[in-house]
Amino acid sequence: MILNTIYLPAVIEVISRLQAGGINVEGRKWYRVFKARCVDLGKDPSDPSISPLELAQQLLRGPLRKTISLMESVQ
Repeated sequence: MILNTIYLPAVIEVISRLQAGGINVEGRKWYRVFKARCVDLGKDPSDPSISPLELAQQLLRGPLRKTISLMESVQ
């Protein structure tokens, strides 16, 4: 769970760059997994109408929500 909070900014950056057309990742191994997860969710990561933060949250199964809940339970 905590590891996903580390990945979140990187995933947001990838989605942002895909939407801006400033990245070519088609041949990358990690992109196949990334794209398959997007397809499973019915999302196109290059669609600029999708919020990069919201899509990243969906892809990583809500790491911010889980982290906030964890922090609240510790207090």
